[in-house]
Amino acid sequence: MNKEIHFTESLDSTNKEAMHKMQQLDGGLMHVFYTHHQTAGRGQGDHIWEAEKAENVLMSILLKNQLIPLEHQFG
Repeated sequence: MNKEIHFTESLDSTNKEAMHKMQQLDGGLMHVFYTHHQTAGRGQGDHIWEAEKAENVLMSILLKNQLIPLEHQFG
């Protein structure tokens, strides 16, 4: 599988970063966004995801589906 890895030392949320960059990404079917520290991470539902710097895995994975148009993937 073609993949790209995107690292940022610190950001608010890996999910927010993935969603923000989704429209701009070229190539690759899988994009992994990871950081050593996030300031506004979220767990499932409305749970807050807190972690000490560089102590946990903080990442989001974006899989680009070639079969479903982008505007229908997260409706």
